[in-house]
Formats: sequence, structure tokens, C-alpha cells
Amino acid sequence: MVEVENLVRDYLPAGQLKAVASRRVRALDGVSFSVAEGTLFGILGPNGAGKTTMIKILTTVVTPTKGSARIFGCDVVKEAHRIRPRIGVAYGGDLGLYWRLNGLDNLVFAGQLQGIGMKESRARAWELLEQFELEDAAKKRVDSYSRGMRQRLHVARCLIHDPDLIFLDEPTSGLDPAASRNLRQLIKQMKQMGKTIILTTHNMSEADSMCDHVAIIAKGKMAAMGTPDEIKRSLDTFCILEVKLDNRLPLDLALLGKRLGLSGDRAALSCEQTESGTVIRLRYKGAAPVRSLVKALDNMTILEITTRGNTLEEAYLKLLEERGA
Repeated sequence: MVEVENLVRDYLPAGQLKAVASRRVRALDGVSFSVAEGTLFGILGPNGAGKTTMIKILTTVVTPTKGSARIFGCDVVKEAHRIRPRIGVAYGGDLGLYWRLNGLDNLVFAGQLQGIGMKESRARAWELLEQFELEDAAKKRVDSYSRGMRQRLHVARCLIHDPDLIFLDEPTSGLDPAASRNLRQLIKQMKQMGKTIILTTHNMSEADSMCDHVAIIAKGKMAAMGTPDEIKRSLDTFCILEVKLDNRLPLDLALLGKRLGLSGDRAALSCEQTESGTVIRLRYKGAAPVRSLVKALDNMTILEITTRGNTLEEAYLKLLEERGA
């Protein structure tokens, strides 16, 4: 559904002459990826990495300096008029809503801008207000809405014309945990409806749990791309094995490390005294050394053993560190 090839976008700093090419800032530097129909694709990266520039190019708001992007097989520059009726866009923040209008009128107006008649726009608006749990606030002005309500209205607005492809630019930014959870549920519902969604976010756990594929952009370049699990497995990072003991006896970490064959590597082991006992954490690579650790702890009473792999956040931070971003 989306094909991006060697995309480049240069900007001039404010106040600079266009003739001074050496002063151009490169927001995107040869980015390529594709998005399959019916998937939720995440674009991740720090502030200034080029995420929003990418969204603006794909939504036909900004033209690329070099490279190409095609949506539904149409070029985003030459055939923008064929793309716009089939996409929906919800930018983060407060852009795109009319604060002096109520929620219903915002949606009806958006429908009319898409060429939908008044009667159909009103019917569609009420459906969306009910789906997004905003029907009780339908006749209230948007400037009285909470941040979470406005974000839900943003997403509802981009669905008024039933688009095939939806762009969500940091939709949960600034929301409290409850509002973020509710919006994530709505996004999952849209995916279940068969919508293709491109999402930008700073929330790594959100991307890990929701996205089918993610692309990590650093300094305008593609740092990694794949499923969240593929990206987590691709890095040479440690996993964590945690053991909770039913006592608070002091442990000789150097001796424990030797028993585990760590050659006295104390950095791989840590120990924490809690009210309920002792917690030992072992950072490891490869297969989890559960049996070796249990044997090394002799006859100590073990309450619980847990293991966890790398998180997407750890992989993300490692990639940015490697690229100096």
C-alpha cells in the first residue's frame, strides 16, 4: 500500500537564502520502506529524527527533495489528488480542530470538506461520536474538552470519510495512562476493521504491543526495520534472569560469578536486599542459565525465578547510541 524509496528532504534554516545550498538541513536522508495493506506500521525516532517530515510527505503536504513515495500505486507529488480522498490524518497536539465549534459540528464540517453531503455527514458523525464515547459531549464546544477527548475527536475526524490508510502522529502524546489506554484500544479496533495505520510515537511499549512492523529513524536515516521482536533479537544485548530468595543473607557476588563461569565479572551480577528477602539479577546472553544459577545458590530457598528478554526501548536506545543520535 505504501512504497518509499530513497526519500530525501532538505530544509533551509529560517532566514537563510535559498541560494546557499551548503546551509541546508537534511531532515530525511535516503529512507526506504514499504507498508503492507492491513498492517499497523510504527515510525520511531527521537525529536528531530524526521518522523513528522516523513508523515507530511506521505500525506502530500510536503514534497520530497529527492527519491519517491507511492501510496495505492500513486505518486505523492504527481498524483496527490488521487491519494488525499483515501487517507485520514490525525496530527498530535491541537491542530485540525475548531475550538469554537462543538464536537458534532467539527465532524460534520470535516465530512463536507471531503465532499460528503450534510445528511450523510451528520449520520457518520453520530456513529463516530458513539464509537469514540463522545456522544454526551457532542453539543459541547471543543474548547471545553479534556486533552483525551480532543485526541479522540482528532482520530474520529480523520475517519469521517472512511479512509483506507490512516496516519496518526503521536496520538497519545500528553495523555494520562487511562486516556492513552482507551485511545490504544480504539486504534486496535481500527486495525481489526481492516484499516492500514502508520503511527509515530515515542512510547516504546506502545509500539512493541501494537505495531506489526516498526522503522527506527535516527538523524534522518533508517537505523532498523522489522517486527518489534526481530529488532529486539538483532542487537547484541543482554537478557535478565531474576531470582528472589527467602532470606537476606549477604552474598559473595565474586564467588557466585566464578561458580557460574563468569570469571569474576561482577558487572553481570547484582544483588538487592528487599523487605521480603534478596533479589539477584543476572545479565546474560544466549540460553538462560537457570539450572547453573540454582545449583550455585546451594540450598538457599528460592521463591521465584523470572526471565525477560530485551525490550524494544533497550534496543531503540542501543541503536541511537551506536549512531550518536
